This record gives sequence, C-alpha cells and structure tokens, in this order.
Amino acid sequence: MTLTVAQIISIAKVSQYLCANDINKTGLYGAGTDLLLPRKLYTTRKDIEYQYSLDPSNEDIAATAAYLYALCGKWGLYAQAIVLNPGTSGGTISRTAPSPYQFVVDASTSFIIDGQSSKTITAFIGYNLIFTRGGVTQNAVDVGDGSSYYSWTKSTGSFICYPSANTGELFGLFPI
Repeated sequence: MTLTVAQIISIAKVSQYLCANDINKTGLYGAGTDLLLPRKLYTTRKDIEYQYSLDPSNEDIAATAAYLYALCGKWGLYAQAIVLNPGTSGGTISRTAPSPYQFVVDASTSFIIDGQSSKTITAFIGYNLIFTRGGVTQNAVDVGDGSSYYSWTKSTGSFICYPSANTGELFGLFPI
C-alpha cells in the first residue's frame, strides 16, 4: 500500500506523541532511543506540511515525506493503525507482554542452568526486564561490592546475570 503525503503527515503527528510517551516510560536515556526524535519528527513534519500547503504537486515533497515516514520508525506502524483505521481501537494500542519465566535453577532442565550466566531471550525483545533472584529484585547496576546484578539489552534479548546461576536458586524474569 502506497501512502499519500497527507497520510504520512497524519501518521507523523501520531508517531510524535507515541515516541515521546515511549521515551518517558523507558526512563533515563529513553532506553537508547534518540531523545530528540519527537522534536525531529515535529520539525520535519512541519516543513513538509508547509511545502505541501504551497504546492501539493511538488515532486520533492513525496521523497521528503518518505524520509519522514522512515523517521517515524516502529511508532509509524502503530500510528498507521490509528490513522488509517479510526474507531477500531479507540486510538489505544496495547500489546500483551509474554509470560514471565519463574523457575528453580537445576543442572540440566531449567531455563537457565547451573553455572550459566547468559541467555538470549528472543520472546522478550522490545520489552524491559525485571529480574528477581531468590525473591529479591536485582539491580541492573554493578555497585562494586560483590552483590549480584544483571545486564539486559532490550533490542537483542541478551540477558546476563552476575554471578552465574547456582542450583536451587529461585529465578524470575518478568518482561514489562
């Protein structure tokens, strides 16, 4: 489906606030998202809107609008659903997080086995992660005192816990 310039402008308007909301929800540094992206969407969209109001047949506008749509990224897909299908979802997009993993570490059958410290969790890609160990929520920061902590890369699903898992430990991995 080919989008018109007017549709892309509408999609960019919605993408702008979806992106801003996502950055606000992900905390400090926006989980790697360009913190200026909502502003870039706004300024690029306003430029295109202005040029489109002057001359909708200008050939350069279509190419610039395609750039704007690419700039919308993943929020462009959500926005497209809202803009092109009004009333179907009331403008609310929800996605159900995958089921968490809760298990006792063992030597061969648990999700993370004894001695293992890393795991790629593809089902959790795109989500933030809360990790509990022995029923205690773990930090994602090494405070340098030898306590346990973890590392999570939302874009790749890479999970690393420090120290390695030990038989009998209760682990909980919760996507949010």
